[in-house]
Amino acid sequence: MDAIFFIELTLLITSSALAIIFYTAWRTMGKHKYTLIWTFAFLVIVIQRIFNLNKDQFDSHSLYWMIVCTLSVLSVVLGAWGHILRTKSQFNLNYLFGSCFLVILMTFYFTEIEHHVGLSMSIYVFYNTFVLFCVGIMILKRPKKIMPAEVGASASYILLALFQGLAGTLALMQGENINESLREMYILVNFVTLPAAFIAMGLFVVFMLASDLSEKLSQLMAQKNSMLADVTHDLRTPLTNIKMQLEALEDGALQHSEKSYSSLQKKLGNLNHMVGDLYQLSLIDSGSLVLNKQDQLIENILNESIESFQPLAIKAELSVNYHSTVKDQVVVNADAGRLLQAFNNLLKNSIRYTDAQGKINISVFVDDSEVAILFEDTSPGVDTSDLAHLFDRLFRVENTKFRAKSGSGLGLSIVKSIINAHEGTVSAGHSRLGGLSVMVKLPKITA
Repeated sequence: MDAIFFIELTLLITSSALAIIFYTAWRTMGKHKYTLIWTFAFLVIVIQRIFNLNKDQFDSHSLYWMIVCTLSVLSVVLGAWGHILRTKSQFNLNYLFGSCFLVILMTFYFTEIEHHVGLSMSIYVFYNTFVLFCVGIMILKRPKKIMPAEVGASASYILLALFQGLAGTLALMQGENINESLREMYILVNFVTLPAAFIAMGLFVVFMLASDLSEKLSQLMAQKNSMLADVTHDLRTPLTNIKMQLEALEDGALQHSEKSYSSLQKKLGNLNHMVGDLYQLSLIDSGSLVLNKQDQLIENILNESIESFQPLAIKAELSVNYHSTVKDQVVVNADAGRLLQAFNNLLKNSIRYTDAQGKINISVFVDDSEVAILFEDTSPGVDTSDLAHLFDRLFRVENTKFRAKSGSGLGLSIVKSIINAHEGTVSAGHSRLGGLSVMVKLPKITA
């Protein structure tokens, strides 16, 4: 008993440490959903260990057994769910959760109704075996390059599955009643070999997250270097043009006319706009973007944006139409200034790239928890291959017509950052009008 108590205590401490590590990873590595799910998986294991340490406090062995079995299955299912999200598998989660519920019901049946020790002890174990083995294979099916930590994690999952399979076989061999010798062997597998495999699995998954972080940092560094090169080029070109124009004015090669000064003013305005965009992105990257969130009417913010850009739309021979299917007022908890900036960027983008005589439609829809704002414009459209990159920094559509009107390439990236900061999402697609559509979704305040 002392040895079993020591092993349970070790697993409790290890599981607690792993839960803390995964929660920290969730807070610091982009809040990926799978790291949060793994946090819950190990918290469930912590609870299971606590129940195991206090099983003598239960008057009903059946109640204790059902709680432990349910926690065991739940921890495995949560772990599998996390890997499904990380590997971006197309597996239907309904099958995973449905089978989990069915296994718990079957275990309850053979524990309480049709008493059968072997089936009561083995059904959930065989289920865990199958799920763990599938996860081990799934890790190696990841689309990206397989990392050494992933190979180790996969091997640990498969090894853990084999130990679970062995434990399940020993449990099933007992038959309807307890067989003490088989039960002792079952305990030996569960409390000696299985914990070692479990700890190895947890450590390899941590190493896997560390590899993810290293890969992410490498990508960020590459993006930073690329962005620096692009920004340097984009700043140098207009500065060179302004310098040449000023020298021409100074030498008398260019007349001092209103047109010359207007051209200079426009180029300086573009430079000022780009520097402003870069400043906004620097605030976002450093975590210094402060949001003064208050309850706001989404319609007021949209109307303000539309009114401010109406003259520019008229000048570009475009019509801007606003339509809402919402009867009641929609309230969001937002920084009105930042949200207005995001809507302005989207509207400005549509006006800049939409052909004359075209139109821009802005529509608002709601469901129980979200408000959706759809920006649509007429031709020209964007190639499907470019849609996924529209919100990347400094991305510009490789099209001569678009290039002629191209801005800083930072506006849509700022939109994405602002919307994400409001716990919303933004996506691009093909418009029903023949151009581009951008869908913004924000959590709404329910009465």
